[in-house]
Amino acid sequence: MTKYDLLLKDAHAVMPDGVETTDIGVKDGIIAAIGELNEKAAEKVWHPNRTVRVSGRRRLPCSFQ
Repeated sequence: MTKYDLLLKDAHAVMPDGVETTDIGVKDGIIAAIGELNEKAAEKVWHPNRTVRVSGRRRLPCSFQ
């Protein structure tokens, strides 16, 4: 049995301190882990070149000036 349904390898994630390139583990449609993750722990591995994934549900707190 795998730990994650999907592993986004080297994805750009918007974090509290800015944008980081990291691995994102997804289980049952929810982000389960962020950090250096093993590809063997996932059912599917995707290398999302030049895409941004944002943690959150519907709204993101942001302001434009």
